[in-house]
Formats: sequence, C-alpha cells, structure tokens
Amino acid sequence: MQTRTTEPALADPDAREFLRQADPVLARIIDARPDFRPRAWTKDVATLTSIPGIGPWTAHGFLLVALDRPDVFLTGDLALRRAVERTYRFDHLPTDDEMLQLAEHWRPYRSLAVSYLFASEFDEPAAGLGT
Repeated sequence: MQTRTTEPALADPDAREFLRQADPVLARIIDARPDFRPRAWTKDVATLTSIPGIGPWTAHGFLLVALDRPDVFLTGDLALRRAVERTYRFDHLPTDDEMLQLAEHWRPYRSLAVSYLFASEFDEPAAGLGT
C-alpha cells in the first residue's frame, strides 16, 4: 500500500531549495496585515527579491496578482510596454522611465491601469485575422 503525502515530490534539488527558502518569506508577507499606504510595498518587494530566483518583475507580479494590491506597476513587462506603446502612440517601446512617468498619473490605482492595458493587449483580435 502506498502512502500519500501532502508534500510535493520534487526531484530537482534547486526547486526544493527554492521552496525551502521561499516558504517562510511568503508566509510572512501573506500573513502580515496589508499596508495600503503609497510606497509601503517596497519592504515586501525587498523581502521577496531576497529569495534567490525572484526578481523585481516576479515580486511586483506577486503583489499584483496573488495579493491583489491596488497600486502595483510592472515597468519591465513586455506585453505591458507594447500595450502602452500602442495605446499612447509611442513610436518605440517605452523605457522604464517613460513607463514610470506615465504611471504616476494613475496612482493610487496603477494595478487597475495594468489590468486594462493587459486586456487591451490580449483581447483585441490580431491584425489581419478576419477584422
């Protein structure tokens, strides 16, 4: 008879090490009382990026999607850059500085702006495909 375990069976030692390091950090962030003051999440981003393998894009994405924080902006996301380029008629992919400057107008609801821009990028039919 086989015994079932609640632990994931990870053969990759790097994946096991990542989860070992990430689990207590993520638990602290998730269990903490949310602080919705502007710029209060820099501590969360710093904590998340202290985990090997998690960079700023992943940390911001986690705050945006998993924790539903209302004022998160993903400057480095290619799909978001393309949506901004098309929506605001840039003649180039906007730089980090251009993205941040534009996003300042959307505070404290930058997450909502990100959602609308992502939707515009992925929900529109591709050019030349039946429209």
